[in-house]
Amino acid sequence: MDRTEDDMKLVGFFGIFKQSFKTVFSSKKIFAQITLAFILPLAIVFIVQMEISHHFFWKIDNNTLPYDSNDSHEATALDWLYYALFTIAYYALLTFFSVLSTAAVVFTIASIYTTREVVFRSVMKVIRKVLIQGRLSCILDLAPRFNSDPRNLRVNMFETLADLYVWRMLL
Repeated sequence: MDRTEDDMKLVGFFGIFKQSFKTVFSSKKIFAQITLAFILPLAIVFIVQMEISHHFFWKIDNNTLPYDSNDSHEATALDWLYYALFTIAYYALLTFFSVLSTAAVVFTIASIYTTREVVFRSVMKVIRKVLIQGRLSCILDLAPRFNSDPRNLRVNMFETLADLYVWRMLL
């Protein structure tokens, strides 16, 4: 950009905002494409989750548990199961789009500051590389957990399931 590293050290609080707006408005087209491709779906997932939770899972409030009762306003075990599955899917989508949008914005800002030409196609290539590296990290993280020691089987199964939940969005 138009400032050196030494000039950026003394920018201050409002100077950070000024520089951020200057950076974004200097490359409106690429940031609009990133917004439409990654940040808008992230916002839509968030809004849809709120609406679906409000309309379909209204029985689940105040931490009511699915005990035996004749009250039709009590949440059943099936309601809790649907809510849990919906919540897992929501967090997977939220994490997936957050990682993609963060990687796209970071790459774009880095390219702007290094005065490299930024086009949406190059951003998508970098996103693809991020996903491939995420898959590789997932495989390398999960590989040592599959051992044949029966004493560690329960712990390894729990850790493996937790890692699969976190990394599933990258596969």
